[in-house]
Formats: sequence, C-alpha cells, structure tokens
Amino acid sequence: MKLSCSLIALLLSVVATDNAVGASSRAASKPVKQSVIPTAFQKIESGGITTPTSSSSSKKSELISISQGAAVGWGMLFTALAGFSNGCFMSGFLELLPKQGVAAVTGAWTNSALGLASKNMKLFYGQSAIIASFIFGSMIYGLMNPRPQLFKLDRKVTSSALGLSSMCFLGAFWILDHAGKNNRIAAYEVCCLAAIASGLQNSLTSAHTGNLCRTTHLTGISSDVGTFLGQSLRGNKTNLFKLQTFAKLAVCFWVGGYVAYSLCQTYKTDAILIPAVLNLVLALYTQFVH
Repeated sequence: MKLSCSLIALLLSVVATDNAVGASSRAASKPVKQSVIPTAFQKIESGGITTPTSSSSSKKSELISISQGAAVGWGMLFTALAGFSNGCFMSGFLELLPKQGVAAVTGAWTNSALGLASKNMKLFYGQSAIIASFIFGSMIYGLMNPRPQLFKLDRKVTSSALGLSSMCFLGAFWILDHAGKNNRIAAYEVCCLAAIASGLQNSLTSAHTGNLCRTTHLTGISSDVGTFLGQSLRGNKTNLFKLQTFAKLAVCFWVGGYVAYSLCQTYKTDAILIPAVLNLVLALYTQFVH
C-alpha cells in the first residue's frame, strides 16, 4: 500500500512539473512589443535588424509530426502491448484474481455493481478501485497535455507518459515480488497500477489520432468493424481505411494476448517486466532518437 501511494504521489509530481514547464514556455512565447531602437539583444545587419529567435520556434521543435500511416503503426505496437499486459493478468498468474482484466474496465463496472448488490464489499471496492485507476491514468495524460494536436506528439510529454507507464509496471512487479500470494490487497494494487498504465496509453493514442487508434479495449473497435464491414458490403467504401485499421488493431491485441499466455507459463510474474521495459525503451526513443 505504501508503494502504491508513493507511486501515485510521484505521478502527480511529474504531472505538476510538466504543467509548470508548459506554463513557463507558453508565457515565454507571448509576443513582446519591439522597440524601434536596437537593444543589446538585437543585432544590426545590412538591410535591417534581426532579433533572437522566439521561444515559439523551439516549442515547435518539440512537436513530432507523424503521418496517419505512422500513427497506425505505433497504434498497432501499443495495441499489442496492451493485449500482452491484459493477457498476463487474465492468464491466471494472480492466483487470487485469476481472470482480472486491466486493459479495459467494462467487466469491472459490472463486477462492481454485482459486488454491491450481493453485499460482497471486497469485490465492490476492488473493482471500483480498478475503474478509478484507469480513469486516473487517462486524467494524468489529460493534465499533461490539455490541448493535444492531431498527429503531433509533444516530445517531452509523450516520453514522460511512457516513462510513467513503465514505472507503473515496475511497481507492479515489485509488489508481486515482495507480497505474499495470499495478499488480496496487494493483488488489487498490482491490477490498479496496470490499469493506470493502460489509461495513460489509451488516452495518449486516442487523443492524437482522433480516436482512430484506441489501443486498450476492443468493444468499440469490434462494433465499428461490424458497422463498416456491413457498409462496405453494400457499396459504401467511405470508411474502408478505418475498417482496415481497426482490423489490424484487433489482430495485434489478440496476438499480444496469445504471446502473453506462453510467456506467463514460463516466466510467471516476471513476464510483467516486458511491458515495463518496452515502455521505457519507447520513452527513451521518443525523447532522444525520434
């Protein structure tokens, strides 16, 4: 419990730092009235006066523009990662919660209602905590990037979000490694940390693609695949690209779950380190390479 509280406090502190940096950069980018007389910060050259480049241009350099095709490719990678982490939790490596999903919370909403209706308060509180964790993860990204732009990623915000997701999985691994198998509270803490990471990831991908790439749950995608397939069969090809994209995302999620089963059978709870490492690698790649 102490570790989970510490992680949540750290998440909020990082968000606050990002917001402070963003506010200072926005304040610095406000236009300032220029004096006609050259100052020490201006350089007189033949033909006129040149001023230092404003901070708005440096702010623009922090934005990574991606094509629609590249966005789909990244979405497929994140969807496979979400399918893997969800497959780990539903493959039974948590003995007390053998079939607990963490990438989507539709089942958690139902289980929460059933727990309260049957007066099973442990079930009610546990499932409600997972729901709140997923929402909390999405809220974190909303705080980090309140005005997302389509197909443009803020380098610092994106790498920070992926780094936080990695920390959540690392925290989950630490709890699994130190808590006893019969500790139900610890089992729910692990699920909550994974749900926070899922919420972060889904908010990131959906916000920058106009919901083209929703990477952690397949209910809406499955519905859209059926709708667009029916339209296509009747000659309406308007949403053919979306149909192809959603089909790719669905396959990637399925493959992630398929791979998770065999790795969990072999490496048990250590398999949760895979999404932790991959998120960290993607965070470093976004910050220093892309």
